[in-house]
Amino acid sequence: MRLDGSSDNGPELRLGSAEDYVIICLRDGILAITVTGAPIGGLIHDAIHTGLQQGWLHPGIPTLVDVRGFRGNVDWQSMLAISRMTDWSKGNTLVTKVAYLTSDSLFSLLVKAVSTLFPASRHRIFPEPDGARQWLMSGSSVLD
Repeated sequence: MRLDGSSDNGPELRLGSAEDYVIICLRDGILAITVTGAPIGGLIHDAIHTGLQQGWLHPGIPTLVDVRGFRGNVDWQSMLAISRMTDWSKGNTLVTKVAYLTSDSLFSLLVKAVSTLFPASRHRIFPEPDGARQWLMSGSSVLD
């Protein structure tokens, strides 16, 4: 595990091996999660749990999930545990936005499944980071 709090943009946490890893960091008010290779189950959970415990990750933050290099399987038990870690909506009337970077058209099925675990969030897929960041930083949506 590597936690780098010296960055100008905010803390960064990397878990895993050289080829199979998860990175979470804060960049310009956006939580960025990068999943590369086939990291062992639970690494995303462990990274988010650490960020919450250390107080630099908080519910309601716009999130960019880069899965362009992901080659593994989704650990649904970990995703369920993440959804139960905290009240991700924190009573907000604004919707938390989650953007996914991928070129895999079938990933939309996974996003639909993940969105059921985080009902106070809006999830969208983007092929490139600029469009995703623009959407994340645009005017907030109001919960229905």
